[in-house]
Amino acid sequence: MAASQMAASPTTDAAYGLAALSAPVPPQQLSAEMICDMGTLNILVDDYFTYIHPLIPIPHEPTFREQLRRREDVRDRSFLALLAGMIEALVTSFPRRVKQVFASPEARAQFPHASALVSRCHYVFTEARGKGFIDRDDLNLYDACGSYMAGISFAYMFDLRRWRLYCSECVMILRTNNYQKAEDYPGIDQHVDLIEQQMGRRLFWLCFVGSMTMRQLGSSDSDIVMPHAHSDALPPVPVEVDDKYITPNQILGQPAGELSEIVGFNYNIKIYRAFHAMTAIEMAVGSGVLFDWDRQRTSIRNALRDVKSITRDSPQELRLERRQEFGDWPPRPSDISQFSHLFNGRRDPSADQVGLLPHDDPRRHTPYPRKVVQFEMQKANIYGTQLATRSYLVERYWNLYEIHEQQKSSTRSPQQMFDNKPQMQPQSSPTVAFLATGFENRFQPPRSAATPSDSMTDEGEQQMAIEREDIVRDMARLLKSVNQVNMEPNGHSFVGDSSASQILLC
Repeated sequence: MAASQMAASPTTDAAYGLAALSAPVPPQQLSAEMICDMGTLNILVDDYFTYIHPLIPIPHEPTFREQLRRREDVRDRSFLALLAGMIEALVTSFPRRVKQVFASPEARAQFPHASALVSRCHYVFTEARGKGFIDRDDLNLYDACGSYMAGISFAYMFDLRRWRLYCSECVMILRTNNYQKAEDYPGIDQHVDLIEQQMGRRLFWLCFVGSMTMRQLGSSDSDIVMPHAHSDALPPVPVEVDDKYITPNQILGQPAGELSEIVGFNYNIKIYRAFHAMTAIEMAVGSGVLFDWDRQRTSIRNALRDVKSITRDSPQELRLERRQEFGDWPPRPSDISQFSHLFNGRRDPSADQVGLLPHDDPRRHTPYPRKVVQFEMQKANIYGTQLATRSYLVERYWNLYEIHEQQKSSTRSPQQMFDNKPQMQPQSSPTVAFLATGFENRFQPPRSAATPSDSMTDEGEQQMAIEREDIVRDMARLLKSVNQVNMEPNGHSFVGDSSASQILLC
């Protein structure tokens, strides 16, 4: 999706609706009904867990649904704030859904467009938190999740300043409550709430992915949002088990033959961790600083190789095409999707048998079609992230290569010629080399210490030039292979800049 197309989308219009955060709301007790009536709200909650939860797997679905059934929104303000944040994130992802849900003249008058519902949700979110929210002594995981939901909603509306604020708040709550502890999975432990543990880890990695995405976008303060600590200080990735098999005291095994949606979530994490070492080194020495060309080019090429290999052995449900590896060209015909027969070529989710069906339609609650949609959305996320990272690494390589060539071809200054002194050649700082070696040993398995030869340099340049062309081809293949309906939650991640088109996923 081109930047010009996004500028005219309903989602962009929602950004202007945030100017009306103080929109008048009838005075009433704080509850979910401040957002909309409960019947419509239940439909929106169903939509969230069907279309957003595969990409943002928080909160724990069975627990949240039971709390909503008990109307915890009336008694628990953290729950109400999280509920409002979830609907806000859903609407910024699917702005045209508002027209489908609020179809009556009365509802249309209340919410004529998506921005009105986004404004209402954020109003309820801030009211539920109340003044002095950050000074509370009982901030919990739902508070952290609510901050993330508000932040990702602003990110979808391209308000990156507020995204940083809310995401930083989320990270602060996680750390204050030790949800990010880098400890091994304890198994069955009566002293650990395993639901809270797993949701905390999922939320940590969501913030990690968002921070790494910001770094790909060129943000210099992404480390403030999520400092990239050593790999041994990071918590384990979430257990690949669906929510219904996780209880406070036990994590049941995922049934054989049933793929968990957390598998796709973890694939996305693996892609970002593949260049984590390079990012940590750049944080120590500075982004775009050339300190050791041989070491840096090797680090980039290794990261690119690792990123491309991650999806090679992915399960069938998460493969872009059954018979072909991502990166090969041309694509084989008639093999776009193993589930394409379920979509009947329709583009609008409201008309699709596995799309946005009425709340009382029995097909809506059929588990297999729901899983199909979720896996298709995760495919778009995984392969889009992979393309974004490949593009980022290639551009990083060529930027450093240009600096290296400029240093090689630079001539002596007039003063140096007058003094008849040889020009100083760029040297690798011992301190920088020590830091880089330490990071590489932390993040990567031991590699050969041999210095690449000039012939390898030429080969590396050729590989990077070919990789650039492959990225364009693979992007076209991704857009052709993934149904438009399933691309919609990732649509905000397609951005363009003046130098190069890139795919960047939050």
